[in-house]
Formats: sequence, structure tokens, C-alpha cells
Amino acid sequence: MSKSSLDAIWASMNEEVAPKKIPDFEKLQKAKKSTKKKAEVNDPLKIYGAKKEKAAVVDVSEDSAPATTTVEPVAISLAELQPKLTKEINAISDSNQVVRKNGLQNLHRLLFVEHKLTEREYSELFHDVCRPVFKRFADPVEKCRDLAQRLTKAFFERAVDIVPVLAYYFPALMQRIPPNLGYDDEMKVFVLDPEAHNAYKRGKAVERQDKAGAVSGQSTIVVEPSEEIRFLACDALLALLQRVHALGAYPILHPYFEEIIIYLQLQLRDPYPELKGAACHAFETLACIPDYELGLKYYAIAICRAILPVLRHRHAKVRAAAVAALHYVMVVPDRAKRKGSGTDAIQDLVGFREENILPIAAFYKDDVQINYLAELVGDKSPQVREKLVEFLNSLLTVIDDRYDHQTRLLPYLLDLMTDEFDTIADNAYRCLQVCGKQYEEEHTEEILEKRQYGIDGDDRINLDKPLPKPFTERPRIGMRMYVRGNSKRFSLALVNELTNWIAPTRLKSGNLLKLVIVLCEEHSTMEMHAMLPQLMKALKFARDDKDVELQVVLGQVFELLGRYILPEIYLYYILPRLRGDPNVQPFGIDADTRVTAMEMLSALLEGSKANTIVPHFQELVQTLTDPFVISQDSTKQQSAAMRVLRTVLSVLQGKSKQAIEAYYVATGRITSLQVTIRQIFRYLLLQMSTKELRQEAWQVLTLLAKLETDPVAVNLSSVASISRLFFVHGSLIVTEEINRYEVDAAWSIHLPEHQVILRLLEYPAYVIQQDTRSVRMLLAFICESVRSLRSFSGSGSGESSSTTGGSMVIRETGASNGAVLSNDLENNVASALISMLMRLLQPILSLDLDAVSAGNSFAPMLAATTNAHEDKESLSSLFHSEAMHARLATTFKAIHSEQDVVDELLQVMCLSARWSRSPSLNVQRIELLQLLLGQATSSADDEVVEDRFSTGIVHPSLLIHHATALTSHIAAVSLIPATIESVRLSVVHLLAKISSTIRNFSGLTKVLPASKVAARLDSADAATAPYGFSNRQHFLTVKGSQQMYLYHLLHTLDDASDDVRAAAADALLHSLPLVFTNAEEVEDWKRLVSPAATVVLQVQTSLTFEALIRTLFQKCVIELDKLSPSHPLLVDRKVTEQFVDVLDTSLRMICVLHPIHFEQVVRTESLTILARSQEELTDRIVEFMNGLVNHADILSSMS
Repeated sequence: MSKSSLDAIWASMNEEVAPKKIPDFEKLQKAKKSTKKKAEVNDPLKIYGAKKEKAAVVDVSEDSAPATTTVEPVAISLAELQPKLTKEINAISDSNQVVRKNGLQNLHRLLFVEHKLTEREYSELFHDVCRPVFKRFADPVEKCRDLAQRLTKAFFERAVDIVPVLAYYFPALMQRIPPNLGYDDEMKVFVLDPEAHNAYKRGKAVERQDKAGAVSGQSTIVVEPSEEIRFLACDALLALLQRVHALGAYPILHPYFEEIIIYLQLQLRDPYPELKGAACHAFETLACIPDYELGLKYYAIAICRAILPVLRHRHAKVRAAAVAALHYVMVVPDRAKRKGSGTDAIQDLVGFREENILPIAAFYKDDVQINYLAELVGDKSPQVREKLVEFLNSLLTVIDDRYDHQTRLLPYLLDLMTDEFDTIADNAYRCLQVCGKQYEEEHTEEILEKRQYGIDGDDRINLDKPLPKPFTERPRIGMRMYVRGNSKRFSLALVNELTNWIAPTRLKSGNLLKLVIVLCEEHSTMEMHAMLPQLMKALKFARDDKDVELQVVLGQVFELLGRYILPEIYLYYILPRLRGDPNVQPFGIDADTRVTAMEMLSALLEGSKANTIVPHFQELVQTLTDPFVISQDSTKQQSAAMRVLRTVLSVLQGKSKQAIEAYYVATGRITSLQVTIRQIFRYLLLQMSTKELRQEAWQVLTLLAKLETDPVAVNLSSVASISRLFFVHGSLIVTEEINRYEVDAAWSIHLPEHQVILRLLEYPAYVIQQDTRSVRMLLAFICESVRSLRSFSGSGSGESSSTTGGSMVIRETGASNGAVLSNDLENNVASALISMLMRLLQPILSLDLDAVSAGNSFAPMLAATTNAHEDKESLSSLFHSEAMHARLATTFKAIHSEQDVVDELLQVMCLSARWSRSPSLNVQRIELLQLLLGQATSSADDEVVEDRFSTGIVHPSLLIHHATALTSHIAAVSLIPATIESVRLSVVHLLAKISSTIRNFSGLTKVLPASKVAARLDSADAATAPYGFSNRQHFLTVKGSQQMYLYHLLHTLDDASDDVRAAAADALLHSLPLVFTNAEEVEDWKRLVSPAATVVLQVQTSLTFEALIRTLFQKCVIELDKLSPSHPLLVDRKVTEQFVDVLDTSLRMICVLHPIHFEQVVRTESLTILARSQEELTDRIVEFMNGLVNHADILSSMS
């Protein structure tokens, strides 16, 4: 039928009913529709039609929307119903709008609600009523237009012969859309505005018709103001298509195919969501009918472009319908060209544009390319994504020109493989498997060659670890080769998206990159030169942005890369940047970038095979432990470096022997891991000095201890393995650290060599202390270092030192310049060396080795290990073994037998007067002396007891030799005003220990009259000499030290602390009061004092026998006076009485030495006190005086 004949028919219809002015009617209220979920319809022709299948039982009222009812229509013949229908048919064309509306309502009720005709009768009746019904499409009354569309749809659903009505239907339908709609075959777009389209073709800065409003929202001109009626019109057309499909009468629509396409594409721009969905389902219906292939392929590209904006609709149901319509329209076969008819629109679908092509409009306004496919992949609706998987499956496996689009579409299929819904991910994975299978079928020779020669993958790649979801095993070879051939184009773009400003995009890119790496395997190596810099940049971006999720994903990406990329590839890039090589990083590298590089390196190494890491193991360790690369002051850098080491050691765990063999095969050199292990061990000991890093260092230490090449390996617990590591490498590390140790102006307590030695000494297994050679070496090193700090000139043969302006200059002989050490630095060095010496000697000289102090660097880790059941027994055997005690005892005997070394320790560490002004050093020296002297045992026998102390290493003869100097230096500490109470108390105890040791060794353990001692001092025979003295000089040495000791005790009796005074009084009670009785003894004693021993405390030679008695007597009287009720000061009576009792007992013991002389002094001093006192003495003082006099009388009479 020609167009002119259709126009004539339409004109005759318009003559019957003249058009009237359309009144302004209010829109009817929308009925609330049920939102119950409908069952899925597999047949695409019924997807939308199922929604309206109850239309036959709809009762249309005047004031409300159609409502469903359960009334069943009665079958009746057309002849019986004809009388009733005639009136209603005539009423349809009446000029009164109420009559027309009632006629339409009654006609619908009679035909489809109350009665039911046969299909043939419906066809005959439709022929008769179609023209007046179609005229009502343009009725001014909205209700009439609504009823007309409903009648039309009802007839289409039931009639079998609809050919005669189509000539009237389509002109009436097209009258309800704007005129001048068209189609540009050259550009493959639908034209809504011919003028704007022509301007675009002429080069004017306007958008192409299908892209207009794609970003801001499309707009359209409507003839029908009611969106519900527009929907009913499209619904009626869809009913027509479905009826034609059911009847198989496809050719009847060929003459009207263009009108159908033009009408439906316009509905895609309509703002009403239901209408958009109906149009999409209509296009889907057309695309599924093979008879319309020829007509549809002509419009396929334009239809696809018209559907694209609908893909961004806010309703998921509409988006799903749009994806389905796009799917079926795009894959309509173009059999002549062997391609999908709409596949040229794929470029628009993915927002692709050639780099060298730019539309003119882009110079004048924003030009945005929308990637609809990327938005669909991230759609929140699972229904949409499921439709998308089906769509991509058809594009990649069904259409003939799928090879042209694999590169563009593959990333989206891979992305869907990571979907959170397993059904979608599995469908996408199956699609990729089909693609791989097709690749194998199409490249049979290539696949056969790889399989036959066994060259499917490099032997050095790591295929043992499990793969990420959805892979359960290594992908088939066709799938891998399929992805390899199509991933090069988008892999770099994918890496660049890791720094996208949108967080979900970054995360999706990371997950997608994991799949690409798994499928490309070692073939990713060719892109590493471009990927590694971007990957490091992405990791730094994630760290700066604190995107934890992205950091986790990137760690998984790097681990996968490490499986397939050889270490020499990524180490060649990372290590120079980590070191800051000038050729690679001309301006250096900052700390954050170093941390980022190490995090990336750790993840890469975690995925690599052990035999590929070993050739680079030494280089890795040298770089990570180099203080010029990894700053010791940066906790973050050190932590990152230890994570790398932990990763490497974890990979090598149990495989080090095989790794060494692989290294030998690769290089031809036999190597050992021992040197490298020792280097790591030394580095970890250094990190144990930092509290924040101890836990990580311990974990790495545990892994290091269990390497097979280290003799630690078999059947040992973690603590035992670590102890074995200390035994193997400890002594060697001590030697290296001593050789590297330097004391100069840059020295600090954090000096690496110093901290490493301390950690070796601190470990509770006491490995170094059990090695006699290491102990001797350390003692010599400490003495030599301290000697270099002393201010004595000419203190060594190869060095000289001098004091200038309060600072010490230390320089080697022949050197032109020296290092100047300030007093504070000198004190710090001395303090650190004393602490080192005490840590060295404490396990050797202490009897309690079981406890680990809370300040021990290893204490928290050992406590945590003790809680582990498997390590309880190992800890017990480690710290309580008889073998350890035996070895420590051997070391003790070796040191004790070398008193020259002990003598040097005493002179260097304890007898230097230079440090006496430092309170902290004084405290340390006292503690050191206490440790060196140990616990002296006492004996009640008169005979000399040999080897009287069990833990001290200073021989009594050596102690007697230095007794005077030691006593003077120690006593001087308590005289310093800043000395705290605990230190003053320690001084008293230490002096008492020295005095006790001397008295025990010399045999002067009892208080004897001075006449008995002096009678045999000049004996020449040492064997018969009393109390172990061989000559008078020896006795004078003991007597001189006791003289100083007594003086200090008497001075301490005036201390402000009751505890210190009580300790001094108790020490005095247990001491042997040997004093100089004449000037000749004093001069002899001075000649015995070593000139090198500078005495801080000037010995009061006036402390004679009489002075001693007088001082104690006066002190007792003063203390007794404090107990008087009239005394102005409040005192602790109990403490004071105990103090007086001790002094009184001491005086009575002194009386034994010379009772007559003692009585004379007491009487003289009593008279002096009585004469000087202006008040009456208390009874306690008088009783005290009388008691001493009576005691002296008794002893005098006995003698």
C-alpha cells in the first residue's frame, strides 16, 4: 500500500469527525500497582506481554482506573450480541464526549468483560469498528483516548485477521508522535530535529542527534500529553507484534516496518520509565523474529545508539530491559557481511574515540565520552549484570565478527568474573572457557605444538600456590592464550586506573588486574618496564590515601606477579631505587618511597620460587641491612625491611639446600648461606634494641634460625634453634664488632656495634659468657677502651692522651688530628662500657640464672614463647641445664686464675679519680665492685680459710694491694652532696664487704689485744707469722685501709638517714678496729701507698686509738641526750636506742685491745662532759658512763 493511499484514507476519516479544541482536563490519579515479583519468562516475546495478560477481565469505570475482577466472560455469538453493539458503536462517533466515553466503556465491557467471542468473530467486528476506534486516538477527552487504546490492544490479542485494520492503525498511531522524524542512513542515526542534524553534518558545533542530552538527560516533544496513554499505545503495538509472532504472519508488517521502528525509537526517549521498558521489549521482540532480519539490520546500529542512554536509567528494571534489547538488536546477523548488524555501535557502547579524531563541538563546549559498558559492569542490580553477561557471551562467542571486538570487550568479561554473586561470576567464567575452547579449535597447530613439546610455561614460574577466585586450577591453555593475545591493549590502561580518584574504580581495577596476571602468566614480563613504576605509584597513592582495601588488593597483585615474573626482572627495577642510585634517582629518594618500594618487594618475593631468589639473596641482604640505605632512625623503614627479610626467609624455609644447588647450576660457583645468615643475624640483633621493632625482629630471628644450611635445623624448638644460632655466630660477631668499634666525637649509646654486643650479652642463654675466648676478648676490649679515656699521660705504648680545657683529646701516635671528647661524652662512654662489663660478668658471677629481668630485650618474646606448650620444656632445659652452669663455671675459673686481668679491671674501671664527679658513674662503679667482690663467706675459726668466697673474682691478696685506694674512692662517693640515700647505703655495705674480705684472708677475725699482735709482727718466717702476715709492711697495708674505713664509718654515723647510720654502726660493730698508734706507723704506711692511686679522701692520720674511743663515746652521749623528754627534737626512740646499743657494744669490744688505756680515755672524756654540761645529765648517760668504766676495770684486772 502506497503512502498516498494511506493519506487518502486518513483524510476520509478526518472528514467524518471534525477536530475539536482539546479541553484542559485534569489527569486521573494513578492507581497503586502491585510490586509483586513476577516469574521470569524465558521467551523474550512474552517478557513484557505477561504483564498485561489479564487485560480481558478489566472493568473500566468512569472515575477510577481499571481493576481486576473474578467475573468470567460468557461465550456468545456475534449475531446475538450485535443489537447491543450497534448502539455503542454509533455512540463512539457522537459529538458529546460523555456519550463517546460511555460508548467506549460499554463496548469494552460487552466484548471483553461480560461476553466472549470467537477469534473469527473478533476479527470481523474489528474490521467494522477499527476506524471509529482509531479516530478516538486523537480524542480531546483523555479517558476516551485511554479506552480506545485498551480496545485496540484487546482486539490485537484476540483477532486472527488483522491485515485490513493495519492500514488504518499505523496512520492513527503515527499521528500521535511529532512529525518530521526520520533516519539518516549514512550516519546511522535517527533524526528528531532535521534542522539541527543538517547543521551537524555541515560542521556546526552541535551534538549528534543520538548523543544530545546523553549526559544531562534527554528531552523529547510529545503529542500525547498523558504518559499512561503513551504507554498504552506502545503496549498495544507490542501486543500486535506478539500476536503476529504467535500467528507466524510476519510479512503483514513489512509495509509498516519503518513506522514501527520510528515509533519505538522515539519511545526510548520518553521520560516515562514504563514506556521505555515497553519500547525495549518491543525491540527485543522484533530482533528475535528471523523474518525481520533484513529490515532490522538496516536500522540496527541506529537502534543500538538510541538504546544506549536508556542504559543509564535510574530504574534497574528499565536498565535490564535495555541491556536485553541491545543484546538482541546488536547480534542480528548481517549474513552478507558475516557480522552482527549492530556491532558498529560497540565503539559508542564503550565510549571509544580515535586519538586523532576530535569533533568540532569539542572546541566550544564539553565533549564527554560515556563508557556505558563500564557503568553496567558496576551496576548495583544483579539482574542487570546477569543480562550483561549474556550479552557479552553472545558478542564474544556467537557473532561472526567477534574477533574485531575481543580486545574491547574482554576486560568487562574479566571484571564480571570478580562479581560478588557467584552465579554471575560463574557464568562469566564459563563464557571465558568457551572463548578459550574456540581459540584452541581455531589454532590447532599452535596448541598441539605447545602440548607436544611441553613448553606451556616457564619452569621457573611458581604454579604450586592456590589461585584467586574464581580459578580452582590452572586455566586451560586456550583460555590463557586467548587473554594474552587481547590483553596488551588494555593492561597498561588498567594499571593506570589504580590511581583513579574514585575508590571503587581503583578497587575494581586491582581485582581485574589479578585475573589478567593469572591468565597471562610469564608473558606479563614484556610490560614490566611500564607496569612496575605505575604499580609502585599506585601503592604509594594507596598508602597516602590510607586506602586499606586497595593496599590489600595491591599486595595480592604483587604476590601474583612474583609467581610469574623472575626476580632479576623486578629487582633490577626496585633495588636501584631503594638504594637511591644517582643514575636512577638523580635527586635521591625519600623515606616514604623507600617504605613503599620495600612493601612492594616483599609481596613480589613472597610469590617467587626459592631457587630463583637465592642468586640474589646476598644482594638483597646487603641492601636491606645497609645503614646508608635503610636509616636506623626510621622505625617505618626498618619495619618494612624486616618484612622483606621475613618474606625471603619464609620462602627459603626448608628449601635452602635445593636453592644452593640451583645457584651452583646457574652460576657454576659453590656458595654458602652462612656469611649472609650472620649478616642478617647481626642486623636483627641491632633491631632488638628498638622496642617497637622487637616483636618483628624476633619473628624474623625465628625463621632465620631454622634455615637448613645453618646447623639448627632438625627437631629443635624455636628457642633452642635461636640459641643454636647464637652459639654458631655469636663469637664471630663479637670479634667483628670489636674490630669496628670506634670511640670518637660521634659516639653515642645507639652506636650499632655497641648495641649488637649488648644484645649478644643479654640473651638469657649466655652464649658469649660461656665462651672463654670471647670473654677474654671483651674484657681486653673494655679495658683498652676505658684506658683511652683516662687522662693520664702516656697510658699506652701506642697512644697518648692529654687534658685540655676540660675536654679530652684522644689520638693515635703519628696522627695529625684527634677526636675531642667533651666531659659529658667521656662520662657517657665510660658509663656504657661499665654497663657492658656488668652484663658480661653478671651471669658468670651470679648464682641465680633462672630469672629473666623485665628490662631484658628478649623478655616479652620469651614470655610469649613460654606460654606455648611446645616450648615449655625447651625453655626449662635452656635456662636450667647443667651444661650451661658447667661452662659458666669454667669461664669463672679461667678469669679467676688470671688476676692480672682482674687487676687491670680494678685499676681501669674503679680506681680512676677522673669520673668521681659524675654521680651516675659512681653508682655504676659501686655496683661493679659489688659484682666483682661477690659474696664473702665468714668463718668462726681462728685459722685462715682458703677460697672463702664463691662468686667474687678478686683475689684477697689483690684486694689488700688496692685496699687503700678502693676505700678512699668508694668513701668519697658518699661525701658528694648529690649522692642519694641508696648509694650512701651501698657504700657502707661495700666497704664492709672489702673490710670483711681482708680480715678473713689475713686471719684478723677476732678482737685481740694489740700487744699479742705486735709481739710477732717482725717474724721472718712466713709459715709461723700470725694471721697470714709475712712482714710488717703487709700488716701496715691492712692497718691503713682499716684506718680509712673506720674514719668513714665514724663520719657516716652523722648521716641524715637513720638506715645509713644504722648500717654504719653495724659495720663498725663487726669491724676490726686497727688504728695507727704512733707517727712512725703513719709514715711507713704512706710509703706503701702506690703513687698511681690518687686518694680522693685525705686520710685523717690523727685517728688514733684515743680519738676513736673519744669519737664513739661522744656520739653515744649525744644520742642518749636525744632520748631525754626535755630534748626539743622528736626522734624515733626505738631506732635511736638500737643505734646507741650498737655503739656501746663497739666501745666494749674496743676496750679489749687496751683496757687500761681505754679506761683512762673514758674517765677523762666523762669528766670533760660533766664540766661542760650546764644541766644535770640524764640517768641513761650516767648509767652509760659507769657501765664503760666498770667494763674497763674488769678487763684491766683480768689482764
